[in-house]
Formats: sequence, structure tokens, C-alpha cells
Amino acid sequence: MTAARARLASARERLDRIQADLPARTQGSQTIGPELREARAAFDAAYSGNQKTLAGFLSTALNEAPDRPETRQALDAFAADAVANARLSLERGADLGQTIEALARAERAYGVLGLPAAVDLAAALREVRRTVSVRPTAGSTPIPSRPASGAKRR
Repeated sequence: MTAARARLASARERLDRIQADLPARTQGSQTIGPELREARAAFDAAYSGNQKTLAGFLSTALNEAPDRPETRQALDAFAADAVANARLSLERGADLGQTIEALARAERAYGVLGLPAAVDLAAALREVRRTVSVRPTAGSTPIPSRPASGAKRR
């Protein structure tokens, strides 16, 4: 479990470093596109691997040792990673369907233990769902606004 978290931390640090350098590098002659795409892909792969590792551990721990502190620690790590990924997904304008599912999966795990979801997890889930509900999809027609009260309809 710690190896997967270390790969995720390393990939996140690299992505953060590249994104922080983006303004300075784009004003010069250097291009960052391929490096940024590769860093994002590496982060996505590390995140997915970490989530799978944590989910496997949690599946066993929730069934066999729900009261152990290690179970709660793993659940908190699972939720924290889902929240961090949600923030990145919002920043990148990524497809948020998988992000919502990861957040909801973490929220359900808290429910298995009879605990309320972590505050930041619940807030991230609300924010992503709100963003999805207001973000138009490709090729969609925006929903027209309703006339103000008292306005005449045709």
C-alpha cells in the first residue's frame, strides 16, 4: 500500500512542478505540451493504481476488521486521494463522471462503518456534482433561462 502511495505522491509532485513552471516556460521558446500530457497520464495511472490498492485493502478491512484504526486510516487516505483528484479534475476541466464515482465510493465506505463522510469529501462531492449540473456537454444546447416572474410569455 505504501508503494502505491509513494508513486502517487511522486507523480503528483511532478505534475505540480510542471504546472507551476507553465507560465514561465510558455513565454519562452520552450514547449511544455508533451511533457504536461505525459505528467498528467503518469499521475492518472498512479492515482488509479493507488485507488485500486486502497480499495482492495478496504474491502478486506471493512469486512474483517472494521473497528481497527488501520481501517479508518486507509479510509481517510482513500477519501483524501479522491478529494485531491477531484480538485485536479475540476482544474483540468476533465470528464467528471469517474471523479464523482470515486468520491461516491469513498462516501459509501464511510457509511459501511456507520460514520458520516469526511467534511472535505462531502464538500468535494457536492462541488463536482454542482459543476456537472451546470457544465454544458459537447454539442448540447444550453437550457434557456426561465422568464422572470411577471414577464409575458408568448
